[in-house]
Amino acid sequence: MPDSLLLVLASVGAQAMIAAALFGVLFWYANAFAMPWLKTWAWSMAALLLSLLGTGFAFALAFDLQPVAGAPRLLAVFVSQFGIFLHLALVAIGSTQFTGGVWIVLTRKQTAAVFAAIFLLAAAVSFSFISSDSQIMQRLVARIGMHYSLSAAVLWIVVLRLRRVKSSTSGVLRGSFIAAALLQSLILIIFLFQLYTGKSFGGRIFPFVDLLTLVAMAFGLVFWLLHLERGNVNNARSEVSRLSHFDPLTGIANQDYLMELADAKIQKQEPCALLVIDLDHFRTLGDALGRAQAGGLIQAIAQRIGRCASAQSVFARLKHDTFAFLQPMAETVDLDALADQIHSVLAPPFHVSQRQLYLTASIGISLYPNDATDADGLSRAALLAVNQGKALGRGQTRFYAASLNTAADMRLGMLAELRQALNQDEFELHYQPIFKRNGELACFESLLRWRHPVRGLLAPDQFIELLQAAAIYGAVDRLVLRRSLEKLKDWRERFQIPLSIAVNIGASSFQSADFVVTVQRMLSEFSVPASALTLEITESTMLDDIERALDVLTRLQKLGVQVALDDFGTGYSSLSHLRRLPISHVKIDRSFVQDLPTDPKCVAIVAAIIQLSHKLGLSVVAEGVETREQQQRLNEESVDYLQGFLLGSPMPAEAIELLLRER
Repeated sequence: MPDSLLLVLASVGAQAMIAAALFGVLFWYANAFAMPWLKTWAWSMAALLLSLLGTGFAFALAFDLQPVAGAPRLLAVFVSQFGIFLHLALVAIGSTQFTGGVWIVLTRKQTAAVFAAIFLLAAAVSFSFISSDSQIMQRLVARIGMHYSLSAAVLWIVVLRLRRVKSSTSGVLRGSFIAAALLQSLILIIFLFQLYTGKSFGGRIFPFVDLLTLVAMAFGLVFWLLHLERGNVNNARSEVSRLSHFDPLTGIANQDYLMELADAKIQKQEPCALLVIDLDHFRTLGDALGRAQAGGLIQAIAQRIGRCASAQSVFARLKHDTFAFLQPMAETVDLDALADQIHSVLAPPFHVSQRQLYLTASIGISLYPNDATDADGLSRAALLAVNQGKALGRGQTRFYAASLNTAADMRLGMLAELRQALNQDEFELHYQPIFKRNGELACFESLLRWRHPVRGLLAPDQFIELLQAAAIYGAVDRLVLRRSLEKLKDWRERFQIPLSIAVNIGASSFQSADFVVTVQRMLSEFSVPASALTLEITESTMLDDIERALDVLTRLQKLGVQVALDDFGTGYSSLSHLRRLPISHVKIDRSFVQDLPTDPKCVAIVAAIIQLSHKLGLSVVAEGVETREQQQRLNEESVDYLQGFLLGSPMPAEAIELLLRER
């Protein structure tokens, strides 16, 4: 085999390897970056690979454009021509998809028509090789003229289309295709020169120019794809950075980013203030609205509060219903005025699903370096101030004070002790008698006490709020109910008196899915009639989901359990609840009883509650009776039951048993 043939075959082989490599690279990028048009160019490289295989076999069978020597060479020539024409067609389609951003999908008929045209064109060129040596010029025209004219034309079309692409690397990509188009045009010029002068450079030059053409295209494509990948990586990093620093719902800074900035200021010893803005009662409101509407409301709230931000301050969302300002203190800043501005922008109603919602916020403020030496301490101080504001009535602004830290430490200690108290059986019950208006004993109310190992006997007002935070409220409620029913059974059997007992139920127990089943099971366990049990539930406990509360109370009523509406007259008291809820008793809050009979307004309110309840068929219990004057006035208003220190203080079970023996 001549050396010249080896060089030609080496050139064809090199092109084949480049085409195969480009096919794999383009196909991978098309799937990795969801660019379907790259698949078209990938298949164009597969078609080019097919053409190169045909060309290699054709050169091997008959070197230097000698006459066709049988069917094998004719088939090789056909494969070569079919592959190159298919390659050019796919390059043209791919460039249209790339520059136009449209994924062209041919129908079956269109695809069949394209393949038929390419097949006929390749067949015409291939069969032109069946000729004698005298017809060699015709074969040159057929093979070289047709091939390189189409190739140059397609590549120049691609160059013109790439002018529409505006990117930092579009120039390199376009330049590589310009080089490829020039090389193909060069071959066409050489061919025309040979055709015009009759001089021949031989067919060996063409594969090498084709190799250079493919190298130019490969360089541009690979360079552009690598830049594309780097751009996607950078975009991904930017998105990760954005998500790590900003809240996805509101677009403002998140807690981590705020703390980073606070740390940076503190490291530079720059004085600053942290304002924590906690929306009041938003969790309950958010549950009622649902996730989508609550999210929209949060966005509206963020927009309003964001109006208060200065150019130097950082506005962030710490959690679901809590926002914050990191405010530099390099210049005189009126933090009270800023807090007042935040309260003002929240004052107008928010419109959600044709409803007007009014919101307030509790604001806590801490200062560096006065209140803390690091970002965590600054945040903790502001949150302590927020909690103090909520304890004092919500909708307020409070600055951090060192005493709050001491109180918080005590609170944390009590939380841990409460959890131990349940395990170590430190909770006990006292019982306060409730009397009828005529002085007859009606029932007892179970009242929780904590036998603290150091501080002694603690009343509920010293720890009841912490029970919810300790996540043991439900367990304590079940303990109280069980011990109350157990003691009631004992007293009814020992003293043969049809006693009844009242038990307070917290929100977590009332809202649990198995609450009614638990009550029914315990009544059955201790063989206590349901009518002997009264469950005292505050109105606020039922407000979270009034329809569910109605269902639970109805089921309790069917069991025969009595339900008392506790602390009526405070909080969200509503006459519609008296009408709708299946309750049997109303308990007038002690705050109204304590000013009887001297405060005419309290007298009027108590009288109205008693009269209205009686007309609705409800019994009334007045709690907090401590003087004879209060008792007398309540009797005059025809109250049904009285409870208070005047008649009987809360007592341990042993003292109650002495009372029962005396009676």
